[in-house]
Amino acid sequence: MLAALISAILAQEGPEERIDDTEFEKSVAVHVRALEAIEKAWKKDPAGAFRALDPVLKGIEVDLIPRLPRVVESVIAVKATRGIDKGEIKERRPFFPYRLGGEIALAAGEPERAVELLKRSPTGAIRLEEARKAVEAKKATPAPVAVPVPLPKPVVELKVFFDRRDYSGALEAIRAQRAALGADADRLSDEVRREAAALQKSMIALLAGLLPRLDQEGFRKDHVEPCLEACAKVPEDTQSEELRWVRRLDHWLETRDPAEFEKLALAASRFGGDFTILCDRAVDLRLQEAERLVRSVSEAERADRPRLLDQLGQVERAFLELAAAHDRPGLRDRFAALKAKLPIDDKVLDEARAGAATILTIRRLADELDRLWVSERRLRLSVPDRKDLARYLGIYRCMMLFLDGRSIEEAARDVRLQEVFPGSPELPDDVSPKVVAVRARLLR
Repeated sequence: MLAALISAILAQEGPEERIDDTEFEKSVAVHVRALEAIEKAWKKDPAGAFRALDPVLKGIEVDLIPRLPRVVESVIAVKATRGIDKGEIKERRPFFPYRLGGEIALAAGEPERAVELLKRSPTGAIRLEEARKAVEAKKATPAPVAVPVPLPKPVVELKVFFDRRDYSGALEAIRAQRAALGADADRLSDEVRREAAALQKSMIALLAGLLPRLDQEGFRKDHVEPCLEACAKVPEDTQSEELRWVRRLDHWLETRDPAEFEKLALAASRFGGDFTILCDRAVDLRLQEAERLVRSVSEAERADRPRLLDQLGQVERAFLELAAAHDRPGLRDRFAALKAKLPIDDKVLDEARAGAATILTIRRLADELDRLWVSERRLRLSVPDRKDLARYLGIYRCMMLFLDGRSIEEAARDVRLQEVFPGSPELPDDVSPKVVAVRARLLR
């Protein structure tokens, strides 16, 4: 009943256009979300919202109208293409950019612009009539009688700067007249910074929604460069972390360095939302690399395995850092499932007894001993070997945790160490005092 009522209300708003959910997410969703963000808040500041709407309308005209003109000024009915609801309407999204623009322009005291926009909206006839009356009323209003003022305060026409998106120039003009402007100087400076922040937020949100197209030809020219150009005259002290990140993205698009992409993805994950798609992509690349290395280890001779396992350890650490930045269900289980396919080396215990000379060897032995510990082969070891396995797994896992920056207290909370150290033999005399301290805590 409720769904039927909502459909009836939306049908009264304007024509309905159906579109597959895949096409909606690919070409339309970013514009709908940008418009909805403005629609939610425009009544608090119509003038600011009208300026923020300008790049959104330009994006619609450049990117959407040439592809799907029929969805503009309509109720978009998004049709499911997968699952049990295939063919059904998932949601309906009103999308009337020109009608909304006309309403905001009227509220902002721009009836002429309201008329221009509402002419392009088939459902904006009532508002168009209001806008035309407002234009006529504006023309009929007599000019106010000028009252002579001995020494008028200097005026900084911010709108001129805002139209050019020259926020640095606006602040420079205010600084030049600060003495004469008095207390107004701070108020005007705050207004400039608010406008600069609103422009950055709007342009970067639009770019973030387009990040799934990162690999498309011309992405930098069509999307990144216009964003940076629009924000080129934002003052340094007003520039957001997101804008600085966009500059890094622009530089990366020149070189496409894989290592730099991972750093870019980690930085983007802090912003959340649409930015996390880069982290997801970097994680998937690391999983593919891990799968290739696991296959190589399984096929390699024993002498070649340490080198490949060292590489796999580096991949795992990078993967875990990315997963911590933006976790998804089952990510760590997928990596663990890959490692479960690795061959178990029966001679790893002998290698551990001999000692490790490098950091990479410590990490590899900790991992290999751990896999031996959880495997069924542990039960087939002799009693002395099982005791040695517990002892050396504890030693190498401790050292690995210390390499990761853990303290003695944190290492003592490790579940595996709590399992192996209590039943292990005494440690060798040359073991690090920190390892001894961890074991002592667990034997209390």
